[in-house]
Amino acid sequence: MKLSRFSYLIKVPLALCIVSFASAMGVFLVTYYLLASYVSGETMTRMQQISNSLAQSARQSIYRDELWDLHQQIQSIIRADTGTHIMILTDKGQTLVASDAMTYPVMGDPNTIPAPIRQLSQRVQVGSADKAEFELTPGKGDIKYAAATTVQSEDGDPMGSVIVYSDQDAVLPKFRVLLSKVIGYGGLALAIVIPLGWWLGRKLVQPLNTLKASMQSLPSQNNELDIRLISVSNGADEISQLAAQFISMHNEILRSRDLEDQIQAAERMALTGRIASALAHEVNNPLGGMMNVISNLRLKGISDPFVEKTANLLDRGLKQIGESIAALMSQARKEHTLLNHSDIEDLQTLSSPVAGSREITVKWDIMLGKDDLPIRAVPVRQILLNLVLNAINAAASQVHVIARIDLNQLICTVTNDGPAFSAAFEPVPAPDPQGRTGLGLWVSFRLTNQLGGSLHIAPGPDTTGTVAKLTLPLGEKHVPHTAG
Repeated sequence: MKLSRFSYLIKVPLALCIVSFASAMGVFLVTYYLLASYVSGETMTRMQQISNSLAQSARQSIYRDELWDLHQQIQSIIRADTGTHIMILTDKGQTLVASDAMTYPVMGDPNTIPAPIRQLSQRVQVGSADKAEFELTPGKGDIKYAAATTVQSEDGDPMGSVIVYSDQDAVLPKFRVLLSKVIGYGGLALAIVIPLGWWLGRKLVQPLNTLKASMQSLPSQNNELDIRLISVSNGADEISQLAAQFISMHNEILRSRDLEDQIQAAERMALTGRIASALAHEVNNPLGGMMNVISNLRLKGISDPFVEKTANLLDRGLKQIGESIAALMSQARKEHTLLNHSDIEDLQTLSSPVAGSREITVKWDIMLGKDDLPIRAVPVRQILLNLVLNAINAAASQVHVIARIDLNQLICTVTNDGPAFSAAFEPVPAPDPQGRTGLGLWVSFRLTNQLGGSLHIAPGPDTTGTVAKLTLPLGEKHVPHTAG
């Protein structure tokens, strides 16, 4: 079973629970080791103290062979310290007095004494005291702890030895008490820690799961981010930083998708423009023929008033069609022609249907004179057309367009009485306050930069309406006109 198959919603809480359980077991083992060391040391020290004390008090009784007195001393000790056994051996290793007199009678056979006690008695012959701890074999009554002290005469000669031993494990009862407490308190602690760790683990992994769900839904058409992911990105940890980067990437992808849609729309519009230009060329020829027919009809004279009225209506209609076609062809041309007054008049013709459909009044104040201006006509027409159409779409009732020359600069101002709006050039088209991303203003800014000019779009006076001011430098040879 591979852990990689499981979700972090399972692995992290499970890891926290395992760590909690392992920590509890580690604390228990360390506590048991310290307890065993302390109990063993304390037991050995207590037996050594008993053997030392008894060796001092038994000296005179051994010297006078007062065995009954020795027996009473031993009994008083073992009554106060149950589980402890005492033997007093002669310097020859025979039993002089024992707490278990039935098993070890006075002056009995030394071979009946357990081997560990005999070995301990022999070691103390060269020293005043000794002690040892042995391994127990269950069910055989072996010795676990033992301590011995030599009984010396006043002259320093060995008179025998006092052996204090125990065949019970002092650690086991303590271990049982410790185990019962660990099971009780530890189980209670684990009952609290494990669910808490599980909940905390899932809480920690939840932001990562939210990020995963958002990443999985990225290819879909749903552009809305999970509100939980936005709250996750407000933190300072690694997952929050990753969420913030994902949100930034998500926004860039959405903007690129919107830009692709707008570019495709622009390509369709460009294709439509080329088709319209081709159609205009095709329409222009028969249009000219019809206008020539009307002109010839007038030259021959028209006697019928109804026919003359009809001819006048046809002439005005054909001229209007000719003007629209001329403006359309001028807008579509690519050659680097210079700007003049007729280009602005073409823009009036192109924008009037949009203004009429929205019942918007457009006022034009053109103060450019009749001569060509030393600036390319096509980009200027494109910029102004975008600004005028945007103003018509945003206006409540009217738009005012002013074009003039000041200090060798072309200055065009487009004002509308709609909602206040401001914009600045961005490397990538940005959505407007309504969430729409258009290429018109973006293209206008780019063309303005290419022409070396400036374009400022800001709210009008008293924050009502919007004013777009276009400033473009003219060629050095241009002499400003003073047309009013």
